[in-house]
Amino acid sequence: MMIRSCRFAVARMAHNLHRLPSSPLARQRPFLFDPTRPSLVVVGSRRQSVAWISSNSSHEDNSSSSNFESDPDNLASWDAIVNKLMNVFRVVSSKLGLQDNENTFKMLHSMMALIQLMKQLLERRDDDRNAYYAQSGRAGVAADLEGLEEGCDLANAAYETSTAVLKENLKHYGYHLLRHDTKVLPGALGHYIAMSKATKTVLVGVRGTSSLEEVLTDCCASSVQKVLGDGTSITCHEGIYISSKALADDLEAFVEELVIPSGYKLQVLGHSLGAAGAALTTLILKSRIPELNGNVQVLAFASPPILDLPTAKACSSFVTTIVNNADMIPRASVSTLTITVEVLNEIAERLKALGLDGSTAESYMAFQYKLLEGAQGALLMEGKELIKLLERVSIAVDQQDPNHLFCAGKIVLMFDGAKNEEGAGAIGFVVAQDGSAEILRALEWNQRMIDDHSCASYQAGLTDLADLIHR
Repeated sequence: MMIRSCRFAVARMAHNLHRLPSSPLARQRPFLFDPTRPSLVVVGSRRQSVAWISSNSSHEDNSSSSNFESDPDNLASWDAIVNKLMNVFRVVSSKLGLQDNENTFKMLHSMMALIQLMKQLLERRDDDRNAYYAQSGRAGVAADLEGLEEGCDLANAAYETSTAVLKENLKHYGYHLLRHDTKVLPGALGHYIAMSKATKTVLVGVRGTSSLEEVLTDCCASSVQKVLGDGTSITCHEGIYISSKALADDLEAFVEELVIPSGYKLQVLGHSLGAAGAALTTLILKSRIPELNGNVQVLAFASPPILDLPTAKACSSFVTTIVNNADMIPRASVSTLTITVEVLNEIAERLKALGLDGSTAESYMAFQYKLLEGAQGALLMEGKELIKLLERVSIAVDQQDPNHLFCAGKIVLMFDGAKNEEGAGAIGFVVAQDGSAEILRALEWNQRMIDDHSCASYQAGLTDLADLIHR
């Protein structure tokens, strides 16, 4: 019943969206935006030459219509989107046991108890939480933060819709804007390209989620196997792979025929979906262009998990993923979901032992009274107990499960505790070897899991850390 309801809801959403008029930006091929002179644009793939066009020309791309029905990876097709979303629903429903109404009630019941417990621990400024973060990697040093504050500003710039404003923002950091692609389409990544003669750097900023179309790309989250240009097989996030491959196809000739021969280095960065797209696009490009090895850097702010663990680890030489506190997006994986289910099962057993499981009218009312106690009520378990529980279930979850994906590269994890009465809180950061760190496989069920994802929160955290280190 749950699967059928989800299928109907997704199909209805797709039907309604399909009736909306398409944006002219979605129909145009991206072009360069310097009106004072002819500009360079890459058309086609590695096997095609670089073409010059005037920046005020309109170049229609009719290739998508011919592939609309035949290409299952064409996210401009609503049928393809619905099928991919249904695959995600099937995996999630299986992990949560949502086919069973009794189990669904137990999960929701336990979830309310877990949310209350997390709020209690946060408001009581539980020291165990900070220790858990601090022990999840080696202590960070000043060199680990080099370029991150500026990189976060440049990643945030990818959200800018005004080309004029973007030009001015990039000038502040010594970059000249070459291209600004603002199209909005499922399976596409908005981005800009800029260059700095002073540092001999070509910068690609990839836009994060800012529209319904990009949400659909995020949600096509099935794990799929793909073969890269060098023959390497990877397991990855389906929707983000499709959009990253499209961007890699678009950038390939530009990188191979201009960036590499000119001796420039390539930096690719983004926030959220843009971070994941930056990492995966670069991985695809490196597999096609061996000369990029040692000549490219990716800064991925708030990236969702996108790769199998061996591939994620293999990216550590060129990808740095930055995670801010309790941000839920870097933890949004089937692996985290599986761990959460095990934690909820444990909480359900504890509620049952306390007569709070809701199996009778009396226990249901007792549970409601407990929730009304709010943050000041008795703890269902201490912070140390919850951490030990998370550690135990994390070990039991198979990291090699093909449905389990991880953030790419090495991880810079910023953390701070709840503010005290004076408004100050502990702040620090650690560097984890890869995305399998336990702290990235456990969700904090409170408001911070949402608030900590914003670009502004990342910028504030990096600024605070820079001030702390340079005191």
